[in-house]
Amino acid sequence: MPDPIQHSSPTSIPRKAGNELRERKRFPHPLPPEACEEMLRQLPPKPSADQCRPLVASLATEKWSLREKIADRLVLAGPVAIPALLEMLENGLWYSRAATLKALGRMGDWRALLPVLNACWDQNQTVSEDGLQAVLDFCRRGFTLAVAKIVHSRGPIARHEFAQRLQEIDAAAVGRFQRLWEERELMGPEARLSKGEEKKITETVRDDRWGLVWADLIPSEPLKIDKRSVLEPLTGPETNMNFGLRAANKSLEKPAHSNEQDNN
Repeated sequence: MPDPIQHSSPTSIPRKAGNELRERKRFPHPLPPEACEEMLRQLPPKPSADQCRPLVASLATEKWSLREKIADRLVLAGPVAIPALLEMLENGLWYSRAATLKALGRMGDWRALLPVLNACWDQNQTVSEDGLQAVLDFCRRGFTLAVAKIVHSRGPIARHEFAQRLQEIDAAAVGRFQRLWEERELMGPEARLSKGEEKKITETVRDDRWGLVWADLIPSEPLKIDKRSVLEPLTGPETNMNFGLRAANKSLEKPAHSNEQDNN
């Protein structure tokens, strides 16, 4: 099966050389399809963490229907499968990573949100599309504001490409994110979050704390939610002041059109 069309992006996560070798070092070699089917039959409905590793390794099978069966079992395993799935997302082949994203989206564990979101800018079209679908799954589970703020903080170029790619998947979802990005008080100052701050946002920001429901977010209607800044859960109101200073300093240091550098 040929590799889908590749896209380039200033925010794409580079794929490193030696991808397949690193995957084989981390995971057992994937079983042949027949052996994998037998393993699925013998495993309990909810596998343990140790049992998840050979399952995740078998996402490298070229048989797509088998990858779907494996993903279903990993979703049933729950949180114990997350560490192995995140390793596969980082180091797997493109079709293994796509299958991993589908499973992670269904699981909706906050630890996976950042890696899943980063996959939206992947150079591989299939990985990018499955990353976007997984992000929408997270939004339906209450992570809309976390996603919106992280993408907002990465600057206009990243927002534009995210919206452009999402347009091909779910045009209505683009309107929902754009509606949130328009709310300056809610989003806070536009300044790049550190990796630690992004992680804290994924851990603490939940839609229900602002009265937001993904299905009820209609771009053409007034936003009927609490509009306090989503940055407050980081360290409190003082955080907003710090971000304001950082945003002001950034605007003084370089012209607006050079924001692309902030996304690298």
